[in-house]
Amino acid sequence: HGELHGSGTIDLPIKRKPGLSTMRLVEEGGERAVTHWEAIEAKDGYTLLSVRLETGRTHQIRVHFSHIGYPLAGDTMYGQSNDLLNRQALHCANVSFLHPVGMKKVIVRSDLPEDMRLFITAHGFRVF
Repeated sequence: HGELHGSGTIDLPIKRKPGLSTMRLVEEGGERAVTHWEAIEAKDGYTLLSVRLETGRTHQIRVHFSHIGYPLAGDTMYGQSNDLLNRQALHCANVSFLHPVGMKKVIVRSDLPEDMRLFITAHGFRVF
């Protein structure tokens, strides 16, 4: 939620929020967390981003973007609800990793779910 332009890296530590074991926050003493992002398109108060994780902390994308003032649309834990989407606007289109047995690269792809496609097109973004 909000309009970002260009690209960047968020390198901020994340830790559990005291008293709330499910929530996380950016705070010194947390584990290092690095999120790389690139704005694909921004309009209508939203930005469609491509995000690459260098680390894999719980709620990392949600916590990092909320911390810098751009919470994910529909994220009621770190931002606010959205009338067009009943969940956070977050989708993993593809992920790759080295398989621990044989060390071959594995790539998994996932099509955009219909609710996410409708949300994106409702705001005038091109569907990828």
